[in-house]
Amino acid sequence: MYRLDPLLRAATALDSAAGAIHRFADSLAQPALVEHAADDPLALWSPLRTHSLRLRLGEETTRTDLDGHIRDWLSSLTETMPGNAEEVASVTGPSRDLRFAAVLMLHHFTAVTNLAVRPIDPDDSLHEHPSQGFAGLWTRQATPEDLPALTDMAVQLQRFDTNFGLFGIRQNAEAHLRAELRTMLAGEPELTWILESDAGLAGFTQVHTTQQSPWATEPYVDPLAAGYLCSMFVDAAARGRGGGGLLAEAARRCAVHRGWTALLLHHAVANPWSAPFWARQGYRPLLTTWQRRPLTI
Repeated sequence: MYRLDPLLRAATALDSAAGAIHRFADSLAQPALVEHAADDPLALWSPLRTHSLRLRLGEETTRTDLDGHIRDWLSSLTETMPGNAEEVASVTGPSRDLRFAAVLMLHHFTAVTNLAVRPIDPDDSLHEHPSQGFAGLWTRQATPEDLPALTDMAVQLQRFDTNFGLFGIRQNAEAHLRAELRTMLAGEPELTWILESDAGLAGFTQVHTTQQSPWATEPYVDPLAAGYLCSMFVDAAARGRGGGGLLAEAARRCAVHRGWTALLLHHAVANPWSAPFWARQGYRPLLTTWQRRPLTI
């Protein structure tokens, strides 16, 4: 993996206890099905049924080899519900591995999310970038008293992200998000930051350790050296004024304080604001997830 991208470590071995492992060319593949009930907290950010194919592509595997295996895998997915947007086929691979795009697009897959990375220099000064006074906006650490407003913004964020077709609106989102935020504010409040203006709260960001969001980095990224920027929201009235940059800087400062060497985040490929914004903040794609929905074309 390092030859593809120096920020990728060697992928962890596939676990035979998680299902049958298939060999093709010099590669390994493991199909899996992940299901969530509609009231499961994990369903806030994913479809209800995901047929995933975990791949470990060898250097000698060609596009033709990959095409054949993808074709066979799709043919094996018999428990399908045509037209159901909550059931998808999903493949994730290194963004710089050019074998994926051409093959998966032929099978009607679309790139849906990027796991993006920003290297962190541990010697970077904590005082190079301001946290307040920029365009009438500033950041501060969240407190338990912010819970109602944070919950409201988190619900708005989840609903906004449904615009990109990755998951649906969940009726119990508010309760789940409130509980998660309450836990974070009680345990590690320094990982949640508020964007504020004279008019009140204008946004927030939250960073997780990779132990809190292990699914975010497995299997390619060293979990002990990175943090995961799990949420960022800026109110419409504060957009275009640099508030997002202030929140991104707050997350960077969290990473420097923790001694992390990288920050990771997911963003939707279809979101026209995400890629340009995160590129300006120093992030670039590391892993890309491709999905096909509905399963039957």
